Amino acid sequence: MLKEIQGYLNDRFPEYWSDINIRFELGEPYRNGSKRRINQVNKRVNTIFEELFKPTDHIFLIVKDWGSYEDPMYGNTTPEYL
Repeated sequence: MLKEIQGYLNDRFPEYWSDINIRFELGEPYRNGSKRRINQVNKRVNTIFEELFKPTDHIFLIVKDWGSYEDPMYGNTTPEYL
C-alpha cells in the first residue's frame, strides 16, 4: 500500500515531494500514554501545525496503524493509542 500512496503523491504533487524529511520528538521525556505526555504532544503538534500551514491550505494525513502486530523498528509500543 505504501508504494501506491507514494506513487499517487508523486503523480499528483511532484512539487511537494522531497528527499528531506524532518522528525519531531513530541512526547519525551514522559511515559507513553501518560496525561503529561499527551498534553505535551498536543501542544507541540498544534504549534508545529499552526507554524507550517495556513487556514486555506489543503493537507493529506496518512496514519499507519500497526494493529496488533509489531512495528519492525520499535515493536508494538502503542497498541491502544491510535
